Order: sequence, then C-alpha cells, then structure tokens
Amino acid sequence: MYSEQLNSFIEDRNFKFKAVKIEPSKNPWNAGFEGSNMDHYKCSVSILPKDRKPCRLESSERIRKEVFYFTQGEAFEGVKPTLPKLLGALRMDYNMGSDFNDFCDEYGFDNDSIRAAKVWENVIDLTGRLNHLLGNDIEEFLQLEIED
Repeated sequence: MYSEQLNSFIEDRNFKFKAVKIEPSKNPWNAGFEGSNMDHYKCSVSILPKDRKPCRLESSERIRKEVFYFTQGEAFEGVKPTLPKLLGALRMDYNMGSDFNDFCDEYGFDNDSIRAAKVWENVIDLTGRLNHLLGNDIEEFLQLEIED
C-alpha cells in the first residue's frame, strides 16, 4: 500500500498519467532484461497548472510532461502500473548511488560491464526526466515515505 504522503503529493498536483504496454524492443531502458514474463510500459506523466484544463491555459502557464519506461515481472503480468507505483519505482531508482562505481558496488554490477554502464546511463536519464517533471517539488518528493 502506498503511503498517505505519496497519495497527498499526487492529489495536491494536477497529475495526468497514461501507461501503454509496449514490446520489449521498444523500451530504450531495457538494457538486456528481456525476460519472457516481463511486461514493458511507456508511461506518460504530465502536471498541469493547478485547477486548469489543457484548453484553458494562459500563455505564461506551462504543462510539465515526461515519458518514463516501466518494466514489471511476471507476478504483475497483465496489470498496468499506476502513478503511485511508477513514482515509487522512480524514487527508488533516483537514489541509486552518487557515481558509477558506487552504483556498481551497491547493486552487485561489475564496473567493467557494458550492461552495468547501460543501466547507469538509464538511471542518469530518468533522474533528469524526474527533475524536469517535478521541478521545484523534487526535494519534497525525495523526502516522502513511499510505502506504509
């Protein structure tokens, strides 16, 4: 169960979320984890200015949006990810080490591995995307308890 803090964070912002199942080959973050029982999703997330609909935006207002790729194992086969589940996973991935060698040490990768380098590049990419999406709210997000 996701925490009240995470649910409140989502409710306090005007998030829009869509997850579409894709083939493993269409997931640029796959990094060779093509397990036959894994589902891959392209998740589009946007934040509209509070209390606004897209057709009523003033020219000075902007929609922040990003695309994230999400993979889940066979225990969740056929179950689309939710926004809290995606944000929880992104939060965990966001804190995956301060540099490549720390990352490899922490998660058991060989720092001479091409696969490890690809996963690390994906972590850097999603970190930038999450920073862009949340903007000034990133620090608050990183302090949240994700699960009860």
